[in-house]
Amino acid sequence: MKTKSKNLKRKAMALAICTVFLVAVSGAVAAGTAEESAAEGTDQIYLHSNLSALKPIENPVYTDWHELYPTYCNWYNLSGWRDNGDDVLSPCDSIELTDADGEVGKYHVDEVTVTITVVPVEAVGQAKPTYLDFTGGYEEIKTAMYEPPGTIWHEIYPRFCQKYELLWWEDNGDGYLSYCDYIGLLDETGAENQYHVEEVTIDIIVTPEPTTEKPDLVVEKKWEEHGDIKGTYTVSYVIHNKGTATAPAGHHTTLYVDGEAIEHKPVPVALRPCETYEDTFRTVVKCTPPEDKITVCADNYGTIDELDETNNCLKNIWKCPGTLLPEISVTTDKFKYWYCNTMNITIDISNPTSSPVTLKWFAWIPQLGYSVKLANLSIPAGYANTFTVPLHVDDWGSTPFAIVWYVDLQDETTGAVLAADTAVCAYCPSCGGETMTMPTAVMPTVPSLNDISNEIQEQIETEGIA
Repeated sequence: MKTKSKNLKRKAMALAICTVFLVAVSGAVAAGTAEESAAEGTDQIYLHSNLSALKPIENPVYTDWHELYPTYCNWYNLSGWRDNGDDVLSPCDSIELTDADGEVGKYHVDEVTVTITVVPVEAVGQAKPTYLDFTGGYEEIKTAMYEPPGTIWHEIYPRFCQKYELLWWEDNGDGYLSYCDYIGLLDETGAENQYHVEEVTIDIIVTPEPTTEKPDLVVEKKWEEHGDIKGTYTVSYVIHNKGTATAPAGHHTTLYVDGEAIEHKPVPVALRPCETYEDTFRTVVKCTPPEDKITVCADNYGTIDELDETNNCLKNIWKCPGTLLPEISVTTDKFKYWYCNTMNITIDISNPTSSPVTLKWFAWIPQLGYSVKLANLSIPAGYANTFTVPLHVDDWGSTPFAIVWYVDLQDETTGAVLAADTAVCAYCPSCGGETMTMPTAVMPTVPSLNDISNEIQEQIETEGIA
């Protein structure tokens, strides 16, 4: 039986794709999540086992583990285990790992999750497997095993950091994700490919335990709930001691909204290592349209001497209910294009507000250092329309390259970005079958791209508000 994901949108990871190109070309590091904490430690180790993911591991001592990242092929024996109290291997346990040279190290278990190894269906028995970790973590392992469509997976080896959405699942008849199943994965380029599942196991992510004994307070999660009065909300949070010593009571957790401190609330209990404390701020906040930037910080006054003083805060954006916001999206009809193709670029614009906004549209080819502004247009209040603009792919050279399309809607007064989207596609001169002999690389010329901009502007002026 083939089970499909509820979400098959190909543009879901467009922003992540753009970030990948930025990193590849310039070495820059971009961040674009709506909710983020301080960066996870860069010393995390991803370890792979041959243990079944169908049930928790009750006694992991003497099990063997194979390092996938950062150093592939190191082997360890789990020689010691200090449980967090739940009697199974789980996050916040402490373990000892003995390496091939007999050296013993102590590690904190950050995560326990499912890993699958897969190969493309056309390369079964030939290709080396790809190792993918389930991003939902320990609490959602059953979802990954019994309802995998719609889950997100993170490639650990051979290419660390690529993410995939599992779109559909063809079970082998046993009712859970296992060897000899077939799955469809949507990668960050928007391409869907079919894979054969070679193995499904439990893996762990660990961090070396510090030799210093100190607490380490983090806001593990936070959430908002609507208040009794429309447009208001309250903020709740969970404080977690990730350190190696007890954090005494009396430190304060602070709520910030749009950079302003709203409330400081004390933590009345001591937190031993791995313990958590959940609470809700008393303040009922009135949302300021179009959105509030909410930050919660543990130990805001620096009362506790911690292992890491930089990981205390968690932030997110809360959209005010009932607020009408501009929206824009850009997509292409496929990922790879070659000579004589027609690239159909679709831009969907919606401005339900009472004020005009500015549309800006850029094209960027990072490998060749080429960029051009295609549009800088005023979009009237109440405007909504969708354009599909054809772009003929000419003789653009024998070297493949990526094209990043970026669009945004900006406040005409302040220039603040109100909505934005990206799409990525590739010029692949050899993808059309017979490779053509072409002259020296010819870039898409600015006039031809300006024609596209002019076409959009003409449509806006002649068609008016849709």
